Formats: sequence, C-alpha cells, structure tokens
Amino acid sequence: MTVPDTVPLIPLATFFGNPDRGSPRISPDGTSLAFLAPGPAKNLQVHVQSLDAFRSGEPATQVTHHKSHDIRFFQWTRDGNILFLQDTDGDEDFHLYYVSLATGETRDLTPFAGVTVWREVVEGKAVFESLAHPGVGLFALNKDDAKHHDIYKVEYATGEVELHAVLPDRADSAVIDKDLQVRAAKVANLDGTSSLLVRKSNLDEWVVAKDAGVLDEISLVGIAGESTLLVAHSVGFDTVVLASINLDTLEETELAERVTDIQDVKVHNATDAVLAVMHDPGRATWTVLDDDAQPHFDAIFAAAADLDADVQILNATSDDATWTLALVAGDAPTRYFLYHKGTQQLEFLFGANAALADVPLGKVESVNYEARDGLAQQGYLTFPPHAEPDSQFPLVLLVHGGPWARDNYGYSAIPQWLANRGYLVMQPNYRGSTGFNKKHLTAGFKEWGRAMHTDLLDAVEYAVERGLVDREHVAIVGGSYGGYAALAGVTLTPEFFTCAVDIVGPSNLKTLLATIPPYWEAFLSSFHTRMGHPEHDSDLLDSVSPLFHADKIVRPLLISQGANDPRVKQAESEQIVAAIEAHGGSVTYVLYPDEGHGWSSPTNRIDFFSKAEVFLAQWMGDQVRVTEGLTVDGNVEGASAIVRVVGE
Repeated sequence: MTVPDTVPLIPLATFFGNPDRGSPRISPDGTSLAFLAPGPAKNLQVHVQSLDAFRSGEPATQVTHHKSHDIRFFQWTRDGNILFLQDTDGDEDFHLYYVSLATGETRDLTPFAGVTVWREVVEGKAVFESLAHPGVGLFALNKDDAKHHDIYKVEYATGEVELHAVLPDRADSAVIDKDLQVRAAKVANLDGTSSLLVRKSNLDEWVVAKDAGVLDEISLVGIAGESTLLVAHSVGFDTVVLASINLDTLEETELAERVTDIQDVKVHNATDAVLAVMHDPGRATWTVLDDDAQPHFDAIFAAAADLDADVQILNATSDDATWTLALVAGDAPTRYFLYHKGTQQLEFLFGANAALADVPLGKVESVNYEARDGLAQQGYLTFPPHAEPDSQFPLVLLVHGGPWARDNYGYSAIPQWLANRGYLVMQPNYRGSTGFNKKHLTAGFKEWGRAMHTDLLDAVEYAVERGLVDREHVAIVGGSYGGYAALAGVTLTPEFFTCAVDIVGPSNLKTLLATIPPYWEAFLSSFHTRMGHPEHDSDLLDSVSPLFHADKIVRPLLISQGANDPRVKQAESEQIVAAIEAHGGSVTYVLYPDEGHGWSSPTNRIDFFSKAEVFLAQWMGDQVRVTEGLTVDGNVEGASAIVRVVGE
C-alpha cells in the first residue's frame, strides 16, 4: 500500500539534523542545568542555565564554541563548571577541555598531538572526581605510550596535568577511590582471557581477584564505601551479574537476580548504596534492590507506563536528591525530566525534537524468534505509520554495529525515517550481540559471515513468515559491523537482498585487525578469540571477507566512508571499490574527507541520508517515497562528500 497523504513526508533535516535540546544533566548542587543544543553552525554545543532561569523561559548560555562538528561527551565538575571532549574531524584523538562558567574561558587541558583521552577507562566517565579533593580531576590518557593509557591528574585552577598512576600492562579499565587511589583494574591477557586486579587498603602490590576465561566478561562499576568493589561479570554464570567484592578479603557477594545481562546500575551518589539494576531482554526492566528507593522508582515507572516508555537515569545531584531522567518511547522523541525525591514528583524539562511531537511515527515492537539452529533471537520491528493488518511492505534490515553491542527499544532516527518513507524496518540482535547471556554472545565467536550472517537472513524470514514483507524488495543497511554485514549480504549471499548500503564497514577482516588504533592493542587477543586469528584462522577470515568475493556482486551497492576513521580505515572501502571496478561491477562510493567513524557534522549526516534515500528508492519498489529534488551525486549545501560512481 502506498503512503497516504495523511502521513506527512518529514524533512530529512528533522530526522538527521540535531535535536532542539538533548542530554540534560543536573548540576552537582542541583541549581543549574546543562544540555546539548545546536549553536549558530547547527552543530551541538553545551548550553547552561540556572533552573530558575529555565523555569521562567529565559534563554540558556552557550558555553562551548566548536566550529563544525558536534560535541558528544560532556560532564559537570563537582565545583560547577563544564568538561567536554572533542576530536578533530572524527579522528577520535579526543582532547579534554575545561570551561569556567565564571569567566567563559575554555582551556584545552591536553594540548598534545596524537593522544586521546579515553572515557571508557575510568568507570565510563571522561573524568573522575572526589568530594574529598575539590578542583582535581583524574582521567586516562595515552601520552607516554600510544598503546597504553595511564591515569593523569589535572588541577583545574592552573590547568596543570601530571602523571598520577601507572596502570598495569594491557589495562582497559580502572576504578579509583575517594582518596584518588587506583584500587582495581581489568587487564586483557595475551591468550584472550582477562583478569581483575585489585589493591588492598594498604595499597601494596596488585592482587588477582578474579580470572575470566575467553568466554567470560568483566566490567568495573565503581567503589562503594571504603573497600567494596562493584563489578559486573559472567564468570561461573550464563548472564552478567552484579556482585560486590571486598577489596581486602576478596569475598564476593552476588547482589541481583539473574535475568539477562546487567545493563545499568543506579548507585546512590552520597551513600554508595546500590539502589537498582536494569536488565533488557527487549524492554528495559529495572529491579529495585533498596527498600527506601522503591517509592521513587514506583513514581518513575508510573510516568513511564503512561508514555509506553523505558527509563534511563542520566545523572544525579551530589546528595542524590534530584535525578535527571530520559523516558524513551518507540514512536516519539525522547522526553527528559527531573525527578525530585523530596516530593516524589517528575518535572518535565523538554522533548528532544519539537518538530516530531505531533506527527505520526512508526510503532516499535520487540519481537522474539529462533535462528535456524534453534538459538533464541530478539529484535525490533518498526512499522510504517500507516501500517494496517495484512499489509506488506518493502523491508530494510538495519544491522547494528559493534558487533559487541545491541539495539534497544526507543526512538531512533534511522528506522523512523525509513518508516516515514514507507519501509518496514527490522533490527535484529543477532548472535554475538551483547546484553543477553553468555550463550548468545559466544555463539557468535568466529562466526562473522557464517552463523552471524544466517541470523540476519533468519530475521528477514521471520518477518516474511508473519506476512509483513514484500519479499521482492528487501534491503540491508548498516554501519561498522553493520556495514560489513551489508557487504557480506551482497557477496556471500549475492541474490538474497535487493540492494545494500554500507556505512564505514570493513571489507577485509585481516587488514581490519592489522590497523586497529594503537590503544586498542589490549583488546587484540579478544578480537582474535571472537573473530579469528590472522595466522591460525587465515582461511576462515579470507572466506568471510567481502573483498575476496567482490566478483559475485550483482545487486546495487552504496558504500560510504569517513577519511579520518581510526577504526575502519579508508582503505577498507577503497580496496573493495577497486576490486568491484576490476571485475567490471558497479558501486556508488561516497567519501567524507572531514569525518571519521560516522557523521559528526550535521550537514554531512543530512547529506548522506539524502543520498541513501534516493539510492534505496531506485530499487525498493513503488510503495516507497522520496524527497523531491535529491540526487545521489549532488551534495547538500556545505557537505563535504566526494561521490564516485563505478559502472552502471
């Protein structure tokens, strides 16, 4: 069925330009709000205002001024100023910047070439701070060794940065206590296993607290109290569980029931009590562990139920009296709230995209099905807004990146854009995706292009068997690993899909492994375990690398790449384009010279998806619609794309 006139064609800029406002964070003292919003150049900048000014409708003050690309990571300092990370044209060499709200001055705290602040190392934060040491921040930096991050200390008042603590070799994460001592670290061993190392209260040598096999996961959550480590791990379990480990006795206590892998933990900012944990078998499910916290979560859950939304806790004040929340629905832009524990009331802040507030969007359904070998699978279907019973639609199989990541329920621009154009969208959490259980994760080991790929085919067949799909029109689209999946779709199964769109996807798994960023070396043994070793598994890696099957491509293919991508190098796209040309095939190749692993410039983002919209519409039948005036080889004003068309 064609899209009725009652469903407006939503402009691409509404989906892929930046939101009106997003990512709010309450200040530590609870008096102010910081959030991201477009600046004059339309890229995301940090804005700040007092809550009183916000409530009275006064404009916020823009406190960052990057010229072209979005700011993606920021946080409050405990003394009420702003820290943010920014790289150069997507190269992921992130510098740490400090903004004094009193003076408006912005200072680059890490003005060093070729280094990066790694926000994943210190409890998933860019900077760690302690109430006992005001004006001081700790962060991870690879200044002395490009392959290795250590902990550095900065004094905000002076901007002075110095080495604070050397982490063990191959450490990829660490936990710091209130006295600024590194108390735990996770290290990747050369054989693909990992170990949890801790330091006791006497801060003597490192002690192994737990060893994890190649099938296990460990992640550090933080320090609770004086000497209790919070850790999520799957050692001895089929799911990732939350546990506490006494740093002196190494005694371990499991804290939460096992459902699926732990996805989030809410800890009281002032008391360190573990309040709740979140699992996500398809919809976010919070389990409250603290009786005093139950009434607060009940109030939040009630509000979320009214919106058919999942709950995300973004941050909280130092005394934990006020939380910043995101309520994430499938068919509406994210809504942000403050939750005030004193009154047990939610205070609405804003929605992410006012232009989408009153237009019909597609319903999102969490679905469960089985792969051909019986492995349980979960995914999401996004329906066109005009979907009616017994209707069939052209399908876009939208494959997430990672692959050690997952899709979640909630509003997402790409599936809603596609739904608005008339597509049904399937997002499968194929084997190898994280967040479910050990069996689901490890079933994907060394299965790139094999069982991981047949899972994608099975996801399509599931939707077909439900009677939802016009089988003659099925596209595969994805970024990073999803881009690899798109390339695999048109090479390993050359006639299964109607067409394919690859966004920064690798074409040769050996060259991918050989060119990872130097500071990812700690993960290399894990990559070999999960993907295959370039020497021991050479034939396997070649057999599933799309580059070596370029001669089999018979379906239309669009490839896009950022020239500065440090993860999937430009050569990954260049080499398969060259191979397609050498075999007399056809491909459209779009290169963005000022981008990395995805599009950080809103102009480039709008430009790419305009090209993808035209490309898909050429091949996906007459049920879909396309914005008038767009072409694949014509750029949106200000976009940097270089388009090359090979063949016909």
